[in-house]
Amino acid sequence: MKMFFLLVLVLLVSAGLFADKRVEAAPLLNDVGPASTIPVITDEVGEIIYSLDVEGIANDNQLLGVEYDGTNIWATGGGNGVDPNYLYKIDPIAGTLVNSYEQPAAAFVWGIRDLAYVASEGKIYGGNETNFFSFDIASETWTTEFGTSFGTIRALAYDGNHFWTKSFSDPIYEFDVNGNVINIYADDNSAYGLAYDSYADCLWLFAEPTTFIQYDLSGAPTGTSYSVTLGNAGVIGGAFYYEGGLVPGKTILGCLGQGEIDFLYGMELRDAESPDSPSAPTDVTVTPGANGIYQADIGWTCPTTTIGGNTLTDLDEMRVYRDGTLIYTDTTPTVGGTGSHVDSSMLYAGIYTYGVVGFNDAGEGITVESTIWVGEDAPAAVNNLNLTQTSPGDLSGTLTWDNPTTGLHGGAFNNAIGGYHIERNDGVLFEVTGSTTSYIDNTIPLAGVYCYTVVPYNLIGDGGSVTSNLVFIGSEGFLISEDFSDGVPPTGWHSDEMGQSNWGSSTGNHAGGSGIEMVLAWEPCFIGISRMCTMVLDTSDMTEIFIEFKHCVDDYSGG
Repeated sequence: MKMFFLLVLVLLVSAGLFADKRVEAAPLLNDVGPASTIPVITDEVGEIIYSLDVEGIANDNQLLGVEYDGTNIWATGGGNGVDPNYLYKIDPIAGTLVNSYEQPAAAFVWGIRDLAYVASEGKIYGGNETNFFSFDIASETWTTEFGTSFGTIRALAYDGNHFWTKSFSDPIYEFDVNGNVINIYADDNSAYGLAYDSYADCLWLFAEPTTFIQYDLSGAPTGTSYSVTLGNAGVIGGAFYYEGGLVPGKTILGCLGQGEIDFLYGMELRDAESPDSPSAPTDVTVTPGANGIYQADIGWTCPTTTIGGNTLTDLDEMRVYRDGTLIYTDTTPTVGGTGSHVDSSMLYAGIYTYGVVGFNDAGEGITVESTIWVGEDAPAAVNNLNLTQTSPGDLSGTLTWDNPTTGLHGGAFNNAIGGYHIERNDGVLFEVTGSTTSYIDNTIPLAGVYCYTVVPYNLIGDGGSVTSNLVFIGSEGFLISEDFSDGVPPTGWHSDEMGQSNWGSSTGNHAGGSGIEMVLAWEPCFIGISRMCTMVLDTSDMTEIFIEFKHCVDDYSGG
């Protein structure tokens, strides 16, 4: 099958050297004072338990990124809007500025954003729109690691192997110190800070308005998030993760609030374990019962070291939790030995999270968790869902698919598919009963771009959801016909590269057509390429393609 991708418009927009300041100035200049400069100390997960006036210490009202190395706070600042920008080293206990370092000239204008500390190297890393830098703490020297090809390195974290970054509407990028992109994960959240959680082996994304969102290392949200009150909602900066230290006995997520006063805040994430308590058990397995029976088989190997890295000599118990509730205790465990438990006490099918942890006189150690589905499962999403126009010129669409063979949550899938919920993208619903692999919709009212969402179900419940490809269904020979009456970008289209917020619609009729026209505005200004692209078009059996559109370039020079 030949596929034709129509690039509708490519424009180069010039805005001068300070384009980034124009785009980003509002959050820093429209300041609102925090409701409380000293948050109330609480002992609840998700609450603010630490704060520090880093703006007053650094004497810089444009702080952007933050990191903690176990001794000092590091923050990046815009030098009150005047180059050069700075990296600040702050003593969090004394609340004093230890030193400040000019950022490299290549980081002028807004400068380096969020930071990541690599303990094994003794270096602080950070980037801007064009470069990725490292700062050697011992020698107090900068190195330009590489020139970035994937946009502004705004939020930043390091997981022990790779770096992670994200900007406003950009994807999440996983990359190495040489600039090689390991993975790209689509994401719509507008991020300012990232932190790696070494305990849970996950990422915390600090996103608008002021929310920490947990992501696994495959770039997907886990469903856990914390919205924190920083006083000035929507004005946020970098983030970091640390166990103990700043708040003894507590693991915190640190975040920068860019308000009338730029404050560093610490959100309680969990209690920090004692270094003398057991390290994590190994070889933890949680297996659901076969054929959908209500049972889970849990197995593990007991730890041999403490969290602090010493040989474990005291192991009093191994505990098993289900959804946070203690369900089993082995009171005679052996250091390095194996253990197991069979749980058949659940009353219904569903998702269950099991945790296995060692316990001694110093307290509970590191918990290893595993989440499984127990019991019969709903169907997974259908596979290979495809939409085509039923026949040329007909206002009719044909859907085809392959039925799933697995459960939605990885559980037993023995209950037959009872039917499908199908929704057209204009909101019209169709109910199809029985198991099938196709459906024809002859009720399409008007020519346009259509897609369908299909959800199979059985007696357990609704299964996975998947949406078909987009297809223009209308007059014979047309691949696409768009009047922009439903907004910009139209259904299935997308903006690419820079200036994505500059695209919109107008009734001004500058291009000489009729009705609504698509417009690329010159504000906010930027230097670079902006594209508006259609969806992928199927050009099978076609020998020629004609493109027709009206356009107008208004070379406005001010005045």
